[in-house]
Amino acid sequence: MNVQQQHPIDINSGSLLDIIEGFIQSTDTVNEIEDPISPVEKLPTNLLIPSTLALSRSSIGGGISIVPSTLTSGSISSNEFHDKWPIPDSIDQVKSLCESERLEGSARSQLALCLHLMESAWKVDPENSMVLSPVSVKPQPHHILSNLLPNHIQHAPNTLGEAMVMEARQMLKQLANSSQNPGQSGDAEAQFLLGSCYGMGALGWPINHYRAFQWYNQASKQNHAEATYRTAVCYELGIGTERDGDRAITYYKKASHLLHAPSMYKLGVILMRGYCGYPVSKREAVIWLQRACSTSMAPLAPGEDNTTIAGTEGVALPHALHALAMVQLTKECEETSMIPDSIYAIKLLHNAARLGYAPSQSKLGECYECGHFCPEDESQSIYWYTLAAKQGYPEACLALSGWYLTGSLKTNTLMQSDDEAYLWARKAASEAKSVHRFRSLTAKAYYILGMYHEKGIGVPKSIENSIKWYKKAANHGHVEALKLTQSQSSVIV
Repeated sequence: MNVQQQHPIDINSGSLLDIIEGFIQSTDTVNEIEDPISPVEKLPTNLLIPSTLALSRSSIGGGISIVPSTLTSGSISSNEFHDKWPIPDSIDQVKSLCESERLEGSARSQLALCLHLMESAWKVDPENSMVLSPVSVKPQPHHILSNLLPNHIQHAPNTLGEAMVMEARQMLKQLANSSQNPGQSGDAEAQFLLGSCYGMGALGWPINHYRAFQWYNQASKQNHAEATYRTAVCYELGIGTERDGDRAITYYKKASHLLHAPSMYKLGVILMRGYCGYPVSKREAVIWLQRACSTSMAPLAPGEDNTTIAGTEGVALPHALHALAMVQLTKECEETSMIPDSIYAIKLLHNAARLGYAPSQSKLGECYECGHFCPEDESQSIYWYTLAAKQGYPEACLALSGWYLTGSLKTNTLMQSDDEAYLWARKAASEAKSVHRFRSLTAKAYYILGMYHEKGIGVPKSIENSIKWYKKAANHGHVEALKLTQSQSSVIV
């Protein structure tokens, strides 16, 4: 296996949730699979699911949209308290609702009111400055004194939306710090939500990774699965705490035992490749990947009677489906108790592809193009490549360039087009160059662009431009490009 160096992540670049997303994508730069069909095939870790994006940017005013169903990891139904409260039409009504709920409501209903106020704040005041966009907040330094200073200057609310946010903040902190049950710490869901706010820089709080980690860890002590997962991420990256691979593994395992599918998948990847200084254990890795698949919800492949596989909380996890398919297709699972089954693997790829997972769509395009593990089918190949390419997946973009170069020869699925061939090759080069694990693909795309310029395919013929692209490919290690640039006289006739 050809191991590449993992790129460090700048923890001062933005919000904790953005960092988590970047981390999940980057951890697979060293996670290559020896694939007899495609030597550069990767076992994916770009785990982009709603639970890791509890606070997402809103199209309204470029701020942050509060989505109760994802913000609370599903433990509070978005419809359970939907009709209990109206959208307040005055500041006095906001205060009245909160006072009444503090006196008569449960912790669950109070947290639901917090979410209701957050959501209502955007409806009545989308320009509310207390809900800050991550790009407008400077990350706070990891210094102990910064955590002793006041978070936000308290003042009387100037607008209805601001009043809602301020009351939600106050109630949220009360719930996180205290419990209605004697001997029990604060509400775990409130602690998780508070950590998410600090991690994103929401509700007027500046981004503070240290506090986000503290609240995630606190919620984890009460077996909050998503908070446990984020605590593990913080330990693995060293965000808001010291980097500690052993503790990261411990928390991933804890979250996995709490039936958190992303943690099962992440644990499977770690054990498969020996991340975090942990010894490789492929047998255990496959077990966790299987559990991640069976805990996730996904549509079945064509021809199946049912529409879903086993699931909890409706979490769709195509990454685990793809990973399990790849260890089957590469026969890496032979070292475990699992017997390679290409038919089952193709079904897993279909499940993930139908969930919109670009690597699975691209892999299916390759399989149908070459007739690997399934009958050769031009239409299916072009269909799946197109879906992945539209998402900007570099391998699919380059493959689609090849299809346009020749057109579909056996069917009328795709007409030949030099212009489209060139544009998709440019798209592949553009998308691949920003991702380190696609370095070899970037070199291939540059080389193909050099050929297109040399032959005048989709672009005016230009020897000068072709040489530039060949040199770029050579700089990225493309063997043929190296030979061409070393002996240009034999290349350009």
